[in-house]
Amino acid sequence: MDNEWQYYNHALIPSIPPHETVDIKSLADNPLWEDKRVLFARWTSDYDSKYETNWWYCIKDEPFDISSINAKKRYEINKGTKNFDVRIINPIDYKDALFDIYVCVANTYSINMNTDQDSFIKNFERDNVVVFGAFDRSDGVLSGYAIIVEDGYIKYESHKAYPEKEKKAANAAIVNGILEYYNDKLSNEFYICDGERNIYHETRFQDYLEKYFGFRKAYCRLNIKYKPIVKLIVNGLFPFRKFIGNISKLKKVSAVLKMHELYKQKEF
Repeated sequence: MDNEWQYYNHALIPSIPPHETVDIKSLADNPLWEDKRVLFARWTSDYDSKYETNWWYCIKDEPFDISSINAKKRYEINKGTKNFDVRIINPIDYKDALFDIYVCVANTYSINMNTDQDSFIKNFERDNVVVFGAFDRSDGVLSGYAIIVEDGYIKYESHKAYPEKEKKAANAAIVNGILEYYNDKLSNEFYICDGERNIYHETRFQDYLEKYFGFRKAYCRLNIKYKPIVKLIVNGLFPFRKFIGNISKLKKVSAVLKMHELYKQKEF
């Protein structure tokens, strides 16, 4: 089926939930595969393997019990809930504030902005999108948000907060608010997923989710299919991957080579 695949950052990736098996045969007949922007297809198999692998999804599939974590972490979460009111919002009512948070975070962490405000707002107009907003209890200002997509599971798509609000535990408040909302539904059949292992963006968010909120790694196998010319280029550059990794302008190339290295490693 054509709709099993979607374009993302010069690659085709599955558009179905992680626990479902993509039909690899459908790739050859997918018109997106002929798109000149597409360099390779990437997918996973053996979802939630009992064996530890070098690729995974970061998931939460059981209710969160704050009493199960240590006092230091409980203090941080409770500080966040004390300082912020987290609730579902209509993003259109807060479009300027949401975009301001997005721009501020991008500027602070030198993230390349690839969208204008109109495109940013259209991101909220898709089906099954739920937006959580964190309001500072001291002044009522929207200080952070998270974008969730409900699709038979919960896709934790985006999380942003003003950097100056981090000391008041805005991030902890947002995650805790999401877990409180979905806690009764969490099980092996219904889970929250923060995505796959990240080898490009510099973030420790998945580690944070694991340590503070009990997310875990659902191990799986990484699979890649390259366009013929791309395969030649990747194999040619692969021996120089460490040198390329030291060149900031080749960060995306380095990420592909790192992914290729993980793909080549033999697993179970």
